[in-house]
Amino acid sequence: MADIKWTVVSNQLGALQGQIRNQSYEAVRETMDAIRTETMRLMHIPGTGRVYVHGGLSHQASSPGQAPAAETGGLIASIEVGVAMTPDGPVGIIHTDHEAAAALEYGSPARNLAPRPFMTPAGAASAGPFRNITEKKLRTLG
Repeated sequence: MADIKWTVVSNQLGALQGQIRNQSYEAVRETMDAIRTETMRLMHIPGTGRVYVHGGLSHQASSPGQAPAAETGGLIASIEVGVAMTPDGPVGIIHTDHEAAAALEYGSPARNLAPRPFMTPAGAASAGPFRNITEKKLRTLG
C-alpha cells in the first residue's frame, strides 16, 4: 500500500475565523439595534389602561401585560445597546438605568404594579431575524 503525503500550500482557516468573528459581531450589532427599535415601537403603541392628568397633560397608561405607554420619553431615551467581544464571540448587551425600568418590566408587588414588559418581548421577537441576519452574513464568507 502506498503512503499518502499532504503538503499544505495555503491555510486560510485563520483568515476565515477572523471573518466569521467580524460577521458575527455585525449580526449581533444589527440585532441589538433591532431590539432597541422594537422596544421603542412597543412603547409608542397607545396604552389601554387608565387615563390620568399629569403636569396638566392627559396620558393613557398601559394595561398590565402591555409595554409601558410612553409619557415623557425618559425610559425610551435611557435604553442603550451594545456588543462586547468575548473569547467565545460577540455578546449583545441591552441596558437601561431608568429608575422605573425593572418595576415596569417585571412588576412590583410593593407598588401594586403588574408587569408591563418591553425588553423581553423585543428580545423574543429578534430570534428569527437574528438567524436570518447571521445566515446572510456568513454566506458572504470566502
